[in-house]
Amino acid sequence: MFLKSWKVLVSVVVGALFLMATVAFAAGAPDKVDLAKYKGAKSVVPFDHKHHVDAKVPCATCHHKQKDGKTVPCLECHKKDADGATPSFKDAFHKTCKGCHEKTVKEKADSKAPTKCGDCHK
Repeated sequence: MFLKSWKVLVSVVVGALFLMATVAFAAGAPDKVDLAKYKGAKSVVPFDHKHHVDAKVPCATCHHKQKDGKTVPCLECHKKDADGATPSFKDAFHKTCKGCHEKTVKEKADSKAPTKCGDCHK
């Protein structure tokens, strides 16, 4: 009995620590992210970071590369043109953002996640 209670306690503590770390990281994140440096042929997409944090989108969905616990800027790997197995920044954004939005719309009928070009590029 004691061993089972101990496992439950450890699980709760680890879960709480993970939640606190996530909240602390998100608290330091900007509300809006300026994507002007990724400008292509279409207008720059305004990105509401706070909305995505509040919607509990896991940070690793977008921030999939880290060095020394810090996020690696997208442009460090994703260039204007694809480089081998690394997609261009345009393709990476479209796959990640549009793909996630399309999945969200399928799963939640009341979702307002944009999926068409003009929904994001205004």
